[in-house]
Amino acid sequence: MRIRFTHAIFDTYDPDFHGCERAYPNKCGHRVHEYMGSVKQLEDDRESNEPVIKKYDVYVHEGDLGGASVCIRYGEQDSAYVSPGTVLDFLASENNRRRWPAVCSLLVAKLDFFCEPKVEPKS
Repeated sequence: MRIRFTHAIFDTYDPDFHGCERAYPNKCGHRVHEYMGSVKQLEDDRESNEPVIKKYDVYVHEGDLGGASVCIRYGEQDSAYVSPGTVLDFLASENNRRRWPAVCSLLVAKLDFFCEPKVEPKS
């Protein structure tokens, strides 16, 4: 079996995943259907070490290598985004699951992952 690098977007969104309104302008130029949603999560501020609520806009788009890739926007500046790779690599990383639990929950809620049998060519 192999995992296909594609996804289907669901129309429903579970509010238990700390959803919020879009927080930042789409300065990456993503298409409307690539927007998965926005999330907020409580984090410790690096400077003050006080808890703060951070917001992230999440996009899934066709990556350079043909896979479904993640883009996370965290600010209004052009450079205020992170592109951590494909959806599957992002979710497989324990560091990402710890760093962005709300983003991971959103992706799992909004995307459909499936496997299909690998067909060997007939000779």
